[in-house]
Amino acid sequence: MLSARGAAALEEAAAGAARASGGRVVAVAGDVTSAAHRAALVAAARELGGLDLLVNNAGVLGGEPSAELAVEP
Repeated sequence: MLSARGAAALEEAAAGAARASGGRVVAVAGDVTSAAHRAALVAAARELGGLDLLVNNAGVLGGEPSAELAVEP
């Protein structure tokens, strides 16, 4: 299962993941700040038999220009 705000790019990513894995990939477009979207994610996970792995990559970096995330000495 994949989730993102942009439906078109999400569907493309899901199709590619399904081709690469040979399995079923469900795309659920929406914003994780929405309770309805979170409920849809839970329902989709249950329909697929649960989750084996969750990668949460949502966040806000702040103002422009973007700050450096790491500085190597």
